[in-house]
Amino acid sequence: MQHPEPEISGLRGMGPEPLEDAFTPAGLAQALAKRTAPLKSTLLDQRVVAGLGNIYVDESLFVARLHPQRRANTLTGQETIALHGAIRQVLGDGLAHGGTTFSSFANLGGDKGNYLAAAWVFRRTGQPCRVCQTPIARIRLGGRSTHFCPNCQPL
Repeated sequence: MQHPEPEISGLRGMGPEPLEDAFTPAGLAQALAKRTAPLKSTLLDQRVVAGLGNIYVDESLFVARLHPQRRANTLTGQETIALHGAIRQVLGDGLAHGGTTFSSFANLGGDKGNYLAAAWVFRRTGQPCRVCQTPIARIRLGGRSTHFCPNCQPL
């Protein structure tokens, strides 16, 4: 009889959970310094930060004022600190709004997540930026739809 693994092997390579103490600006800087890929693709890599998906990466990059095509290893210390804070802020906002609902998902109380109503850039293509009124742009990056403000997030 086999004994169960004390840890799920697929989780060993995961990056830190972004709302836990193990997720620090220094750790994020160290992970980004090794990557030449665009920030968007790097942040979607679960080995860098666990649990970030398409919506919250777009939103975090907007809050940090970083272009999604920027190379991950080019961030300054201040930009990394801003990104770290933005990730935590956006995830907190997502939790406060009950997450994001695309179809029939609802929580135990039957409520659907309404984060999209508060989103800065995600699925707002062509709409005015909530900060500067520039139309929100959408590109494909790493096979994913990517939303950003060309003015607030210059390359």
